[in-house]
Amino acid sequence: MINHLHFSKNMKNWDTINISNEADIFFEITAKRHDCIDAGIIEECFDYGIFFNSSELRTLEYAKLFKKDSIGQTLLIDFKNDNCELKIQNFTKNKEYLNSFTKTLYEELLIEDIFDYEKNLIDIINHIPSVVFKINAKCFIDITGIPLIYSVALVRYLKLLFPSPTLYLLNVSGKYEEDGKKGIPQFSDGQKENIYIPGYYGKPDFAKPWLYILLLGFEGNRSLSIYKMNEPDYVKAIVAEPGYQNEYCSKAIEINKRFLSEAKITESDLIKIGAGDPITVYDKILELYEDYKDRANICLVPLGTKPHAIGAGLAALKQKRMAIMYQVPKSYSMNETKAAKDMWIYIIK
Repeated sequence: MINHLHFSKNMKNWDTINISNEADIFFEITAKRHDCIDAGIIEECFDYGIFFNSSELRTLEYAKLFKKDSIGQTLLIDFKNDNCELKIQNFTKNKEYLNSFTKTLYEELLIEDIFDYEKNLIDIINHIPSVVFKINAKCFIDITGIPLIYSVALVRYLKLLFPSPTLYLLNVSGKYEEDGKKGIPQFSDGQKENIYIPGYYGKPDFAKPWLYILLLGFEGNRSLSIYKMNEPDYVKAIVAEPGYQNEYCSKAIEINKRFLSEAKITESDLIKIGAGDPITVYDKILELYEDYKDRANICLVPLGTKPHAIGAGLAALKQKRMAIMYQVPKSYSMNETKAAKDMWIYIIK
């Protein structure tokens, strides 16, 4: 279960979200938030770090957090699909930063096809060194600029290890500039197929009806298509409120209005949880699980923020009967999203 923990005094600049749960402990998680402009240095050292190259400028914010030789070994992952000039420039910057922060071994992993999820996850896992398998190991992962399928699957793998390392997940909020009539930029284009995230297949009883829990974002076509294709018997929807910026909740509701109408979900029915809060997402999904477990199979559909997806992933690790669906796009959009006000670190023990 997710409990509130006090953060290390070495990271005293960070605010703590004080959320606790009195149920049996399964996971312990601390959420830390700080202003991107004045993040401060993390004084702790890490055994291993996983970073992903991206065209997004916010994915370089991690460089503010580390001092020289503060990570034992690091891995920089670059997906070769749709290379652009900004992504190439960011790769050079990432290489420079990580060489400075890495004490022992810096490695690069170039992946040909971002859509070959299972093979890519195996490749990434095969690069994780034995040091991560020791007691009290600490692993830092920047999840800011990657499709959520990778972050959710990696958390599952690492938390099922014995002994499991303490995970530090960094997510930097984005400032999404509207593009005229197009509105908020989309993070992916088109729809290829629906799959389950590797490892999150659930244990369905096909004699039972289905409950779908959709975690909404800015891609309304996805929520609508998933609803129409799967026709679940029960539907719940979670939306980020407060969002990373003040108007984001109302925009997400507007973008998803066709889905909400088809599913007969009113605004008062929406479950509103802060954009950066995986802890309340975790608790709410487990609450819904207890309510529906005897009468329905449960499928989680994360379409919104990565912290919401992490909360869903942890809930499905706790209750393995739940599945997590991911809609594979035809392509991922390349953009230069800048950092918004906040960055978050989630410490999962």
